[in-house]
Amino acid sequence: MADLISILIADDNTDLCELLKEYIDGTGDMLVKGIASNGRETLDMIKELSPDIVVLDIIMPQLDGLGVLEEMALMNSSQRPISIVLTAIGKDNTVRTAVELGADYYIMKPFDPEMLVSHIRQLYDLRSGEKKPYIKAEATSVPGENVNSPEQIVATLIKRMGITPNIAGYRYLAEAVILSINRPATLNSITKLVYPQLASKFNTTPKNIDRSIRCAINSAWNKTKNADSRGQDIIAISCAGKKPGNSQVISYLANRVKGIMQSS
Repeated sequence: MADLISILIADDNTDLCELLKEYIDGTGDMLVKGIASNGRETLDMIKELSPDIVVLDIIMPQLDGLGVLEEMALMNSSQRPISIVLTAIGKDNTVRTAVELGADYYIMKPFDPEMLVSHIRQLYDLRSGEKKPYIKAEATSVPGENVNSPEQIVATLIKRMGITPNIAGYRYLAEAVILSINRPATLNSITKLVYPQLASKFNTTPKNIDRSIRCAINSAWNKTKNADSRGQDIIAISCAGKKPGNSQVISYLANRVKGIMQSS
């Protein structure tokens, strides 16, 4: 048991909780230690069970997910679990508030359970350097080194730009790049072809996809300028010192991934 990633599910949808518990417990490297149906119970179970990960809904009785995140922010860092917000609310201000309160990632409902499990592993390994990882760490390689998948290479390149999984546009950008790799023709019309497909998948709007990716790029650009981190890949995309646009970044990443895969 000690070797398993421990999960607390906090959602008042009992059917969803049971389905998630069955799926997560079947992974072999994770265990659902508890299920909470309201915010107050969630906080009590965090203190009692000390889970590694909390999968947290926003809309819950007694205390909502944002309230739980507020309380978690007051905890000692050693007691505070990784938080993944799982919600049907796609409003920018709600997502922004969740991230500001310390949410490590958010996933829109409806969702793919395998995607959730993948992010649990990813975030756990990123946070817990002293703990044993349960899958091969995400690719940190350059051409010539072994890599596992295009998704891992994309994740590595995006993070090297300074865009981390807690940034709202991280997931949209990663998905846009993968879609562009699988369907090269979309690179010629990212706004018209890629954004609508992502909007449908994540139950949001193309405008929100565009805005979230732009905010992620802005964040990376500002980090780079403020820290003078000239090694970050986002500098390579810029033209005459100007911040690159969404399509420019997506195209650059898609071509980089294809180049790495071909040379590995």
